[in-house]
Amino acid sequence: MINIIVALSGNEKISKLIAKKAKQPYTKLILNKFPDGEIDIRFNKRITNKKIFLVQSFQNTNNLTLNDKIIETLFAIYTAKNLNAKKIYLIAPYFPYFRSDKRFKQGESVGINIMNQLFSVCDKIFCIDPHLHRIKNIKNALENGTNISLDKPIIDYLKSQNIKNPLFVGPDKESLQWVINVASAFNKKPVIALKKRESSRKVKIKLPSKVNAKDKELIIIDDIISTGNTMLENIKELKKYKPKKIYLIGIHGIFAENALEKLKKHGIIVSTNTLVNDADIIDVSDEIVKKIKRYIK
Repeated sequence: MINIIVALSGNEKISKLIAKKAKQPYTKLILNKFPDGEIDIRFNKRITNKKIFLVQSFQNTNNLTLNDKIIETLFAIYTAKNLNAKKIYLIAPYFPYFRSDKRFKQGESVGINIMNQLFSVCDKIFCIDPHLHRIKNIKNALENGTNISLDKPIIDYLKSQNIKNPLFVGPDKESLQWVINVASAFNKKPVIALKKRESSRKVKIKLPSKVNAKDKELIIIDDIISTGNTMLENIKELKKYKPKKIYLIGIHGIFAENALEKLKKHGIIVSTNTLVNDADIIDVSDEIVKKIKRYIK
């Protein structure tokens, strides 16, 4: 049985890392976007009776929007099915629409339920630290989904920084699931802020009454940094305690609306390479290869 790692648009770098470490052949999906916005894709290697691993992080790159990439990926999946690929796996370092996990208003769509139906043809979807809030188990969102945790590479990065006196901070209660494991590796308990969201771009942050951050290295960890407003509001409150240094760590660095430049003014900003950006220094390819290894035969 032959396996093929297939890079979709904007995912060439991480796909090559996965292919090299998994010792599997690599190819790139051919995509053409027409002036009216329609998309056409083509596999440039024969995939009949082969296991294919499609690699797609759903972000705006290469003149393609996030939603363009959903169409690109679906076209690749269903074309592979039509061409009789033996198995179809999707490696999605960042998978979208997890925040849309319930019907908040009458008549509103539930995005993750629709994505579950659209991507159900995949044999397996490998997601890295998906944005789960009200749904605790990924299989209750994506029936064929499986989670890849990034605790280890984040811990390894922080240990490489020779941090002496850390204070771990979760910028909101949802971040607890990520920050607690990293803090435990340093025998610390995190401080968790309370967030009140007033709009998609405006939040208010309240810290616990007793916070000892003076002269400490603050390590703020969250799964997604989008506009950066949650991080910025946390920094504003924490700076009152005169910390020594501030590290801002995002698993998925979307950095919309110039967020990266805004955050750089306040601390050391680091993200993983689930998404391509100028802070993506924590490599996740080893963790992906560990997870997919059992499916490569």
